[in-house]
Amino acid sequence: MHRGTFGLNDTEVSGAYLPDKYFRVEHAARTIQAVTTSGGKNPEVFVGTNHGLYRSRDGGNTWSELKEGLFSQDIRAIAVHPNTPQVVFVGTLVGIFKSEDGGDSWTEWLEAASGLSSVEVNDLAIPPNNPDTLFAATQGGLFISEDAGESWKPVFQGGEYKDDVEVQFIRFSKSDVSTLYIGTSRTMVRSNDGGHTWETVWKNTISAPISFLSLKTEPEFIYVGTHDGLYKSFNEGRNWIRDPHKKLKNVASLYGVPSNASQLYAVAKGKLYATKDGGDSWELLDNFTSQPLADPIKSGLISGLPNSSSLFAGTDAGLLISHDDGKRWISHNLNSETQPETEVLKMDLIKLITEIHTGRFFGGYFVLLMDIATLGLVFLILTGGLIALYRNQVAKRKKRAITEEIDTDILIDIQETTDDLSEESLDIHNMIEHIGKHLDKCKTVYASKEKKEIEEIGRHITTLDGKMHQLMERIKEFDRISQN
Repeated sequence: MHRGTFGLNDTEVSGAYLPDKYFRVEHAARTIQAVTTSGGKNPEVFVGTNHGLYRSRDGGNTWSELKEGLFSQDIRAIAVHPNTPQVVFVGTLVGIFKSEDGGDSWTEWLEAASGLSSVEVNDLAIPPNNPDTLFAATQGGLFISEDAGESWKPVFQGGEYKDDVEVQFIRFSKSDVSTLYIGTSRTMVRSNDGGHTWETVWKNTISAPISFLSLKTEPEFIYVGTHDGLYKSFNEGRNWIRDPHKKLKNVASLYGVPSNASQLYAVAKGKLYATKDGGDSWELLDNFTSQPLADPIKSGLISGLPNSSSLFAGTDAGLLISHDDGKRWISHNLNSETQPETEVLKMDLIKLITEIHTGRFFGGYFVLLMDIATLGLVFLILTGGLIALYRNQVAKRKKRAITEEIDTDILIDIQETTDDLSEESLDIHNMIEHIGKHLDKCKTVYASKEKKEIEEIGRHITTLDGKMHQLMERIKEFDRISQN
């Protein structure tokens, strides 16, 4: 009978009587790829992930997702205008998006048509002394826009090494804002005139840079993180020393507290280290309440708010936040969506029956138990079949052995019977011959009257002798057949 007969298609069950797993919205962990803050009286924190852009206006306690007009969700870089915090740029795999309302909406998409011939953006930077200029580090070199992103032109596409085109990060000197540093996959490159001309620097010391930090000191202190370790210069890069700390390898992120040049942080091999003496000694920070610090993709460690102790660590598994200079860390769910009330949610009865029938209603362990039971039943069926097959083979072998034994006995009996018949037939034949000899003698002794009777008896004996010969021939034939 069709289920519609009972009206099941129109029947629903209230969510108040059902497990919340059917209505709870689960969000996958976001990989943090960029973190930055805005200026002004009410600074905001922006976090770019591999699937969305998020903003916090209360120091990281709550977050909202920004996606109106932002059709590319793979956010690789973020830049906030230093004088107009409402102007925000984000770099993606398909170009640069611009917002003029703090990220609520994204009205401009800057790509190849504007001169940005390489649209896979790795980093963005705005000079603090020239906020109308924007630099974009891309897979195909460094591009500059001098009209707030409206048009672009390349300013670096390989330099001394023509095949070393990809630019991974852009940093400004804290001592001289007209000096820029960019890191490629092979070397460090510097410009002293605002990005118009470039020169490869420290090529005999620094190779494959992955992080960079400049401090506002006199002379300028520079730190460069590489896969081999951390390199330090205390005279604007003229001389370099390698940090002796053995565990400072694969230094992916460097951050210096703006108000204290001696307080630095480094992420090396997925672990967070801090120093209060400019790098003379390092302390491992491992007080994480939820999970260990994963290796950030970008410069995932920043100061949350000006003159505050808040820090944000961007990891492959989400965002970690500290409000006490990194002593303790907690993970934060960037998704701000609220879960719907179960009272207003309903489930189709047919769906519920299906869930109960399949075991999913009772949870994963029940399904696992049923799967194990099913496997056990299949195992029993297979083993039962194998045992039955084995028993059948044994029975056949026994039957064949018995049959062979019976056949052998019969052949032996037949052979013995044949031999006996042959011997008895031979004896009878000899007796008949003996009787025949005596009859011949009787013919010569008795008169003619009895002679006819004797001849009649002889004829019968001759007939009997012929039949005995036939019988002996058949016995020989039977003996030949039985032996084959």
